[in-house]
Amino acid sequence: MSRPMEEDTNGKTEEEEFNTGPLSVLMMSVKNNTQVLINCRNNRKLLGRVRAFDRHCNMVLENVREMWTEVPKTGKGKKKALPVNRDRFISKMFLREEIPSLTMSLKSSDWYHTFKWTDVSMYEELEDLIDKVDNLEGASITLQKGVNTCEAEIETLTMETRVCEAVVEKEIREFKMQLQSLKNMVVFALVMLFFFKFMY
Repeated sequence: MSRPMEEDTNGKTEEEEFNTGPLSVLMMSVKNNTQVLINCRNNRKLLGRVRAFDRHCNMVLENVREMWTEVPKTGKGKKKALPVNRDRFISKMFLREEIPSLTMSLKSSDWYHTFKWTDVSMYEELEDLIDKVDNLEGASITLQKGVNTCEAEIETLTMETRVCEAVVEKEIREFKMQLQSLKNMVVFALVMLFFFKFMY
């Protein structure tokens, strides 16, 4: 007997969630046939009407206008190009749950202003990102110069070490020769001493 009540409670909670929770934006769009603006994870925007959705935010959309901004590539040293707005029309589409990052309900008069504002904001972010990349390239070049200098110093130190080793080896050989000569002289002196002692 408790199961039907649980199902009834779950049904009510789901209905409340659709009517008052975050999904109410999509529910109102379905009921009133209003447009929603969906920000996607790939920085594209979709303006369209929601025909159906589920609790995971999978959506069926109609009369969708997909909008995005492209910054034309320029060569190094050239002035940065201004962003270009692009769009295309899609009559029907299925949008998976992983794609939307933000969904907002819009009056028909508001969507252009919102899109324009987000484009400018995205362009500023792109400019900041390009500046950071340029700074990183400069830091990378400086770091590479430092690494090259360190490698040159290591090579110089290695050569100096080899020269020092050669000098030390030469001095050791000379010292051994002098020691051998001294040893020979001591032996000769002892032999002469014994010889004179026995003779006289």
